[in-house]
Amino acid sequence: MATQQPVLVNVPTREGIPNPVLGSGDEVANQSVTKYPSGTKVIVDYNKGNEHVRVEHKGSSLTLCPDGSVKMVSAAGKMGIEINGEGYMKITGVYNIEATGDIGIKTVGKCDFTVGGDMNFAVTGGFNVAAKAMNFASADKIDIATTDLTMKTAADMIIVSTGSHLIRAVSGSIITSDTTLLLDSSSGMTLTDGTRIDIN
Repeated sequence: MATQQPVLVNVPTREGIPNPVLGSGDEVANQSVTKYPSGTKVIVDYNKGNEHVRVEHKGSSLTLCPDGSVKMVSAAGKMGIEINGEGYMKITGVYNIEATGDIGIKTVGKCDFTVGGDMNFAVTGGFNVAAKAMNFASADKIDIATTDLTMKTAADMIIVSTGSHLIRAVSGSIITSDTTLLLDSSSGMTLTDGTRIDIN
Protein backbone atom coordinates (compact mmCIF):
# COMPACT_ATOMS: atom_id res chain seq x y z
CA MET A 1 0.00 0.00 0.00
CA ALA A 2 1.38 3.37 -0.98
CA THR A 3 2.29 5.79 1.79
CA GLN A 4 -0.25 8.60 2.09
CA GLN A 5 1.06 12.12 2.39
CA PRO A 6 -0.39 14.66 4.84
CA VAL A 7 -2.30 17.62 3.49
CA LEU A 8 -1.45 20.89 5.26
CA VAL A 9 -3.79 23.86 4.96
CA ASN A 10 -2.63 27.45 5.57
CA VAL A 11 0.80 26.48 6.86
CA PRO A 12 2.33 29.66 8.36
CA THR A 13 5.68 30.69 6.96
CA ARG A 14 8.10 33.48 7.77
CA GLU A 15 10.73 35.08 5.60
CA GLY A 16 13.79 32.86 5.42
CA ILE A 17 12.06 29.85 6.99
CA PRO A 18 10.96 27.21 4.48
CA ASN A 19 7.77 25.20 4.65
CA PRO A 20 7.87 21.91 6.55
CA VAL A 21 9.14 18.93 4.62
CA LEU A 22 6.38 16.58 3.56
CA GLY A 23 7.30 12.95 3.06
CA SER A 24 10.61 13.28 4.87
CA GLY A 25 11.70 9.69 4.26
CA ASP A 26 11.00 8.46 7.80
CA GLU A 27 7.62 7.03 6.82
CA VAL A 28 6.58 3.43 7.16
CA ALA A 29 3.46 1.87 5.72
CA ASN A 30 0.33 3.87 6.62
CA GLN A 31 2.34 6.51 8.44
CA SER A 32 3.20 10.06 7.49
CA VAL A 33 5.98 12.14 8.99
CA THR A 34 6.33 15.90 8.77
CA LYS A 35 9.65 17.49 9.74
CA TYR A 36 10.14 21.19 10.45
CA PRO A 37 13.46 23.05 10.11
CA SER A 38 13.59 23.41 13.92
CA GLY A 39 13.78 19.63 14.24
CA THR A 40 10.18 19.25 15.33
CA LYS A 41 8.53 16.14 13.93
CA VAL A 42 4.83 15.33 13.59
CA ILE A 43 4.01 11.66 13.09
CA VAL A 44 0.56 10.48 12.07
CA ASP A 45 0.15 6.71 12.18
CA TYR A 46 -3.08 5.26 10.81
CA ASN A 47 -2.23 1.57 11.00
CA LYS A 48 -5.32 -0.21 12.29
CA GLY A 49 -5.01 -0.88 16.00
CA ASN A 50 -2.03 1.44 16.37
CA GLU A 51 -3.53 4.73 15.22
CA HIS A 52 -1.80 7.59 17.00
CA VAL A 53 -0.43 11.09 16.57
CA ARG A 54 2.90 12.13 18.09
CA VAL A 55 4.66 15.46 18.18
CA GLU A 56 8.39 15.28 18.97
CA HIS A 57 10.75 18.14 19.77
CA LYS A 58 14.27 17.91 21.21
CA GLY A 59 13.53 14.60 22.90
CA SER A 60 10.20 15.67 24.39
CA SER A 61 6.94 14.35 22.98
CA LEU A 62 3.18 14.57 23.09
CA THR A 63 1.34 11.44 21.97
CA LEU A 64 -2.35 10.89 21.30
CA CYS A 65 -2.42 7.13 21.89
CA PRO A 66 -4.51 4.50 20.09
CA ASP A 67 -6.81 4.02 23.10
CA GLY A 68 -7.54 7.75 23.30
CA SER A 69 -5.17 8.41 26.19
CA VAL A 70 -2.59 11.22 26.15
CA LYS A 71 1.08 10.82 27.04
CA MET A 72 3.43 13.75 27.64
CA VAL A 73 7.17 13.31 28.10
CA SER A 74 9.54 16.11 29.10
CA ALA A 75 13.02 14.92 28.20
CA ALA A 76 14.93 17.68 29.97
CA GLY A 77 14.32 20.81 31.96
CA LYS A 78 11.05 21.78 33.57
CA MET A 79 7.47 20.98 32.62
CA GLY A 80 4.81 23.47 33.59
CA ILE A 81 1.06 23.75 33.28
CA GLU A 82 -0.38 27.24 33.73
CA ILE A 83 -4.12 27.84 33.95
CA ASN A 84 -5.23 31.47 33.98
CA GLY A 85 -8.66 30.78 35.42
CA GLU A 86 -10.48 27.87 36.95
CA GLY A 87 -9.17 24.37 36.35
CA TYR A 88 -10.03 20.85 37.32
CA MET A 89 -8.77 17.31 36.87
CA LYS A 90 -11.06 14.28 36.82
CA ILE A 91 -9.65 10.76 36.92
CA THR A 92 -11.94 7.74 36.72
CA GLY A 93 -9.22 5.20 37.52
CA VAL A 94 -6.12 4.87 39.68
CA TYR A 95 -3.84 7.92 39.85
CA ASN A 96 -0.25 7.79 41.10
CA ILE A 97 2.28 10.58 41.53
CA GLU A 98 5.94 9.64 41.90
CA ALA A 99 8.78 12.11 42.31
CA THR A 100 12.47 11.38 42.81
CA GLY A 101 12.91 14.83 44.41
CA ASP A 102 10.87 17.13 46.63
CA ILE A 103 7.18 17.95 46.17
CA GLY A 104 5.64 21.23 47.30
CA ILE A 105 1.97 22.20 47.37
CA LYS A 106 1.04 25.81 48.09
CA THR A 107 -2.31 27.57 48.08
CA VAL A 108 -3.22 31.09 49.19
CA GLY A 109 -6.74 29.90 50.06
CA LYS A 110 -8.02 26.87 51.91
CA CYS A 111 -7.27 23.29 50.95
CA ASP A 112 -9.83 20.49 51.33
CA PHE A 113 -9.18 16.75 51.17
CA THR A 114 -12.17 14.40 50.90
CA VAL A 115 -11.38 10.69 51.06
CA GLY A 116 -14.08 8.07 50.58
CA GLY A 117 -11.99 5.22 52.00
CA ASP A 118 -8.90 4.85 54.15
CA MET A 119 -6.10 7.40 54.16
CA ASN A 120 -2.55 6.33 54.99
CA PHE A 121 0.66 8.27 55.51
CA ALA A 122 4.01 6.44 55.50
CA VAL A 123 6.91 8.72 56.45
CA THR A 124 10.47 7.46 56.91
CA GLY A 125 11.64 10.81 58.31
CA GLY A 126 10.04 13.35 60.60
CA PHE A 127 6.36 14.30 60.36
CA ASN A 128 5.67 17.91 61.31
CA VAL A 129 2.38 19.80 61.40
CA ALA A 130 2.26 23.53 62.21
CA ALA A 131 -1.15 25.19 62.48
CA LYS A 132 -2.76 28.18 64.19
CA ALA A 133 -5.51 25.88 65.47
CA MET A 134 -6.04 22.15 65.07
CA ASN A 135 -9.15 20.04 65.49
CA PHE A 136 -9.54 16.28 65.38
CA ALA A 137 -12.97 14.65 65.13
CA SER A 138 -13.30 10.87 64.97
CA ALA A 139 -16.62 9.04 64.81
CA ASP A 140 -15.10 5.89 66.30
CA LYS A 141 -11.75 5.92 68.08
CA ILE A 142 -8.21 7.24 67.93
CA ASP A 143 -5.23 4.97 68.57
CA ILE A 144 -1.70 6.26 69.11
CA ALA A 145 1.17 3.77 69.27
CA THR A 146 4.71 5.05 69.76
CA THR A 147 7.92 4.47 71.71
CA ASP A 148 7.81 7.80 73.58
CA LEU A 149 5.03 10.37 73.77
CA THR A 150 5.41 13.94 74.96
CA MET A 151 2.61 16.52 75.07
CA LYS A 152 3.46 20.13 75.88
CA THR A 153 1.19 23.15 76.13
CA ALA A 154 2.04 26.76 76.97
CA ALA A 155 -1.36 27.34 78.59
CA ASP A 156 -4.04 25.08 80.07
CA MET A 157 -4.62 21.46 79.13
CA ILE A 158 -8.05 19.91 79.55
CA ILE A 159 -9.04 16.29 78.98
CA VAL A 160 -12.78 15.68 79.08
CA SER A 161 -14.37 12.24 78.85
CA THR A 162 -18.13 11.54 78.99
CA GLY A 163 -17.33 7.95 79.95
CA SER A 164 -14.55 6.33 81.94
CA HIS A 165 -11.03 7.71 81.89
CA LEU A 166 -8.06 5.44 82.48
CA ILE A 167 -4.39 6.29 82.83
CA ARG A 168 -2.26 3.18 83.20
CA ALA A 169 1.48 2.58 83.31
CA VAL A 170 3.17 -0.79 83.53
CA SER A 171 6.21 0.37 85.52
CA GLY A 172 5.09 3.57 87.22
CA SER A 173 3.05 6.75 86.85
CA ILE A 174 3.86 10.26 88.05
CA ILE A 175 1.53 13.26 88.09
CA THR A 176 3.33 16.42 89.13
CA SER A 177 2.52 20.13 89.32
CA ASP A 178 4.68 23.15 90.11
CA THR A 179 1.74 24.76 91.91
CA THR A 180 -1.54 23.23 93.05
CA LEU A 181 -2.70 19.84 91.87
CA LEU A 182 -6.47 19.43 91.90
CA LEU A 183 -8.34 16.17 91.48
CA ASP A 184 -12.08 16.79 91.39
CA SER A 185 -15.02 14.42 91.08
CA SER A 186 -18.74 15.22 91.26
CA SER A 187 -19.64 11.79 92.68
CA GLY A 188 -16.65 10.05 94.24
CA MET A 189 -12.99 9.24 93.90
CA THR A 190 -11.15 6.00 94.51
CA LEU A 191 -7.41 5.52 94.63
CA THR A 192 -6.47 1.85 94.46
CA ASP A 193 -3.06 0.26 94.55
CA GLY A 194 -2.02 -3.36 94.89
CA THR A 195 0.59 -2.56 97.56
CA ARG A 196 0.45 0.99 98.97
CA ILE A 197 -0.36 4.64 98.35
CA ASP A 198 1.90 7.37 99.73
CA ILE A 199 0.64 10.94 100.09
CA ASN A 200 3.23 13.41 101.40
